Amino acid sequence: MRDATTRTPQGLRRLRSWLKRRAGPPRRELIAARGWPGEALVGRQAAGGAWLFAQDADRRPDFQRECLELLAAAVTAGDADPQLGALLEDRVLVAQGQR
Repeated sequence: MRDATTRTPQGLRRLRSWLKRRAGPPRRELIAARGWPGEALVGRQAAGGAWLFAQDADRRPDFQRECLELLAAAVTAGDADPQLGALLEDRVLVAQGQR
């Protein structure tokens, strides 16, 4: 059974709120400090938004690799979509010239 955040933009609002806490530090710093915003914390849709933020960080390869490590841990814990982990892994490997 899917939760309501997979059908409404509420999950995205929850993610934005989570990212803006503590006087709005940059997202990359917040993710680095707090870990990956998994589905249990922000819902499926917002967790997908965090993945998109990481996926689009091509100009920050170190941050993208850090997100991959955090996302991989969330996938292992059952708190993130494995497909999104695989897509980000491919993106990082392509950027490194390994695919």
